[in-house]
Amino acid sequence: IPVQYSSAMRPLDDWIVDRVELVGGPSSFLNGAGAVGGSLDYISKLADRYGDFMEGRVRYGSYDDSEVAFGFNQALGIGPEPKHFVRLDVSRSGGNGYVDRNSRESWNVAFSLLSDL
Repeated sequence: IPVQYSSAMRPLDDWIVDRVELVGGPSSFLNGAGAVGGSLDYISKLADRYGDFMEGRVRYGSYDDSEVAFGFNQALGIGPEPKHFVRLDVSRSGGNGYVDRNSRESWNVAFSLLSDL
């Protein structure tokens, strides 16, 4: 899902999205009377209890189209059973486009904290 600009959707980078759920048919119960044909639900990445990890992506293409993205999940605290977990995802994309003076740049940051109280 590349970054898209339209009147129906704000810019969204696919790096921060964990999954997309499609609710078919009338979904006015969840999303109001305007969702006659169905709706999309973008689920962002969340902090995870199941280990510390890092992930990343680097991309470069035609017309200086580029992307650099990274994310990490980390347990906070000392001991065999930590109670707090954090996840941070950062993404930068940009390019010049095939039309002169039509450059773009986009930054996205997502943060998630999970605490077992």
